[in-house]
Amino acid sequence: MALRCTKHNCKHGAWHMACNRKILPEQQHLGYTESPPDRQPIPPDVFPLRPAMIRRPPTIICYICGREYGTKSIAIHEPQCLKKWHNKNNLLPKELRRSEPKKPEVRTITAKGFYDLDALNEAAWTSALSQLVPCNICGRTFLPDRLIVHQRSCKPKVAK
Repeated sequence: MALRCTKHNCKHGAWHMACNRKILPEQQHLGYTESPPDRQPIPPDVFPLRPAMIRRPPTIICYICGREYGTKSIAIHEPQCLKKWHNKNNLLPKELRRSEPKKPEVRTITAKGFYDLDALNEAAWTSALSQLVPCNICGRTFLPDRLIVHQRSCKPKVAK
């Protein structure tokens, strides 16, 4: 019975290095060898020891909250996040209220026609960080509603 390679439809003849099967003699010009694979080492690029890196799906950072969302989800998230931001901002004391965050204007399409997600995410992250408010005592930055909680326990540093 002839061995058959399902990928290359090999039957018999010389050995095919990648699938460890025999092939037809007329296919030898494609880089196959006459000797069986146990006498000739298989190149490391044919069977890598570890799997290839798994690519994460592209994500976009929300310019309001700074969280990552999928490219399809961000359009749903941003209006809801802005509405939530307005609700929280209206509950703050007048001195801690801020102006509405503006969506950063970034040229998202490169010359080759691809989206420049890195530039868009960098601008969105900077916008989200600008929403933080520094503590007057220690200088650490917080979201405005968290700053109130922090200031209850923040004490000035005592000189030693």
